[in-house]
Amino acid sequence: GTVTSTATCVQLHKRAERVAAALTEKGRLSVGDHVALVYPPGVDLIAAFYGCLYCGCVPVTVRPPHPQNLGTTLPTVKMIVEVSKSACVLTTQAIARLLKSREAAAAVDVRTWPTVLDTVSQYPSLVNAAMPHEVLVGQCKGLKPPPPALTIG
Repeated sequence: GTVTSTATCVQLHKRAERVAAALTEKGRLSVGDHVALVYPPGVDLIAAFYGCLYCGCVPVTVRPPHPQNLGTTLPTVKMIVEVSKSACVLTTQAIARLLKSREAAAAVDVRTWPTVLDTVSQYPSLVNAAMPHEVLVGQCKGLKPPPPALTIG
């Protein structure tokens, strides 16, 4: 396949730290809480996965619903979120809008989603801002970093 995005180990680590900080500070999650990661395959999913591990949350990866087939794909997403007892849904801005849309409301009860956090519009710092490395070092001990460069294609 073609390369859609890349990240060095350091870039991925910093993004994961920012996700972890947002989950603990803004998502008010505790160690052991489950977090549904509703992302398409890519670096964002990997950073969110590591971010969950960094703050002690349990990542639950969920394939995003298909926008043209919400009637069958969204109930599956909702069921996975409910069965996993996820305290939060972490996703992209576009998917967050889709989860709360009128079309989604026709397929599931959108009022019963747990907190939905999108990593771009609500927390733009997750994408670009720098964060001191020391913030989560105590929580990151024992975790092995990803390879020096990660290519998603």
